[in-house]
Amino acid sequence: MFTSIETDKFSSHPAKSALKRPKIADQAGTMLSETIGLMGAHQTKIASDLWSITARELDHVQNLMVMLGRKKAHERVAAFLLEMAKRSNASMIELPMSRQDIADYLGLTIETVSRTFTYFDSKHAIERQASRRVVVCDKNLLAGLNA
Repeated sequence: MFTSIETDKFSSHPAKSALKRPKIADQAGTMLSETIGLMGAHQTKIASDLWSITARELDHVQNLMVMLGRKKAHERVAAFLLEMAKRSNASMIELPMSRQDIADYLGLTIETVSRTFTYFDSKHAIERQASRRVVVCDKNLLAGLNA
């Protein structure tokens, strides 16, 4: 149990001290920004690549927010499968997560994800080969289901 409030070298009042001290995250962000700025001054290609990566990731997060907020269950699962196929650059996908993890990622229940996989399989949009292996048979059909 604490009986007194400690002060530090920044201020004689603890509240002022807390306001004056930069937070760890702020310090890390500032250091990263300064490092990228210095590196960018000498390496414009690296700085340009970092900005491109940042913009691409921001776009991905915005698309994910739209998907979670506006799309129906089958549209979410179709978008997820199309994204995985795009990343693997092949029609056979080794899913990096379990059905439960996919459900959590998409804001669905595991039962809904499983029913949707079964539905896509019955429409020949996908073929399930194992619990984490799916072959995308018809990307156009999945894209239509993602609309």
